Amino acid sequence: MMKIAMRLLITLPLLLLCTACGHSSTAVAPAVVAAPPAVAEYLAALSAIEKSTTPVSLEALLDKAEVAQSALMEISGSQAVLERYTDTEFSALQAQMRGLTLSRGVDIYAQPDPKFFLSLAKAHGRPEDVAFFTRYAGSWGPDLVPTYLKLRPQPTPCVRFGENRIAPLYADWQQYAAQHAAAYTARVAENLRDLEEAVALGTCACDGAESVLREQAAFLKRFPTSPQAASIKARREQLLSDPDVLPVNCR
Repeated sequence: MMKIAMRLLITLPLLLLCTACGHSSTAVAPAVVAAPPAVAEYLAALSAIEKSTTPVSLEALLDKAEVAQSALMEISGSQAVLERYTDTEFSALQAQMRGLTLSRGVDIYAQPDPKFFLSLAKAHGRPEDVAFFTRYAGSWGPDLVPTYLKLRPQPTPCVRFGENRIAPLYADWQQYAAQHAAAYTARVAENLRDLEEAVALGTCACDGAESVLREQAAFLKRFPTSPQAASIKARREQLLSDPDVLPVNCR
């Protein structure tokens, strides 16, 4: 597919600078700020899908959304691109970016909106898209953090071990992989791997070591053939014999 070369331009309102009383105003040409090209490419792909009269795959669109996300969060100097816009420019960008949630308050992020993509899948996607985004939306909380993590005052979120959150997500993604083996393969594999590694590492727990041990025992019982089964068992033995080697709580 030919790469779209357009750039999204955000034009600011005309600024009028006034001199001393009685002098005429001087009009300054509109300031134009170019968003990263990836933003325009994402919006063009989104528009094409919304105009489609037959079900289409949303997989490439999600790829483009994440490329736009990375472009907006790219660090230049000491700031992300997202931080360099004026308030007016940022508001204009937010209005353009359907399907991505932008924030630059206490938390600075650009994040695909799970509910938006689920609605889009139901309106224009295939059954495998609807199934994927149903799970995708169910994997993210309202604060746009994975549901098995919890935000806290420290920069790193903690893992909600022992709350019966990890195993159901893992089972859902396993089921999706079995039913739709050719769709979203890299993303499904990444989701499964992230959940496995969280259980195997057994650290940054929101609660104590007992919550980690409960999670690991339940996970091994339900998924004994997990690729991380041996690592999970080894971490359990370490927690039981010498828990101070790798504490379960992050600072």
